[in-house]
Amino acid sequence: MSQAKPVERIGGRSIGPSADDVFQLDGDNPPNFLTKDSYESLGNATLAPDRYTSQEFHDLEMKHMWTKVWQMACREEEIPKAGDYVVYDIGDFSVIVVRSKDQTIDAFLNACRHRGTQLRESGTRGNMSRIRYPFHGWTWDLDGELQSIPCRWDFPEVTDEGYKLSSVKVATWGGFVFINLDPDADSLENYLGVLPSHFERWPLENRFLTANVQRQLNCNWKVALEAFLEAYHVVQTHPQALPFTGDSNTKYDIWGGQCQPSAHMVRYPKPAYGKPAE
Repeated sequence: MSQAKPVERIGGRSIGPSADDVFQLDGDNPPNFLTKDSYESLGNATLAPDRYTSQEFHDLEMKHMWTKVWQMACREEEIPKAGDYVVYDIGDFSVIVVRSKDQTIDAFLNACRHRGTQLRESGTRGNMSRIRYPFHGWTWDLDGELQSIPCRWDFPEVTDEGYKLSSVKVATWGGFVFINLDPDADSLENYLGVLPSHFERWPLENRFLTANVQRQLNCNWKVALEAFLEAYHVVQTHPQALPFTGDSNTKYDIWGGQCQPSAHMVRYPKPAYGKPAE
């Protein structure tokens, strides 16, 4: 795949106070990580379009990324009672996240051990007393243990231990439930890195979900994600915000590891355009 050559960046930033300047002027003792210099230049080469369009690159992401990373599947309060479940889908994979009878949270591949048929419809949620295969009636307990098989006499090769539901790694942080399809994945704690310490002032486990709105976008996932990570679009798309944010000055923090960058728009009363700061 072709790689474009990096070009020299022109200019610095728009006139006006930086995000760090504003944090200090607010006078509310911002946490150190907001003003810490954590920027690292990752270059500015143009990415090849096939990163967004090719089936080949999508397949590589499914093999090497989406099956290896921790992904938020739901909130704990979405499955408060024993038997409450949420089906989480990513690519061709489907996972049942369920609250067990002992109030622990388990996750299983959404596939019957007999014929591989989905046990629960994709994207659904609800409550169940057991997990039953809808075609042949094989049944598992909420903890994934095989409970019963119609005409069990016809399956001498089937053992309870050998036909448990295929478990998926599951962990929680801040009231969020995460799953990982890689059985050898590192712990969620290590994966999150510095993120939990950054939210000590804002304990997300003390919050709760009031609405869950989903929208399917006809685009590559990176296009949608980047639209929320960058602030450049604010000038044209959200001009009503410019009296509070100025130009497109931003502070991008890169914390290393798997922790996503965070962007902070600066806030000052009068937009200034035309030339970069000295």
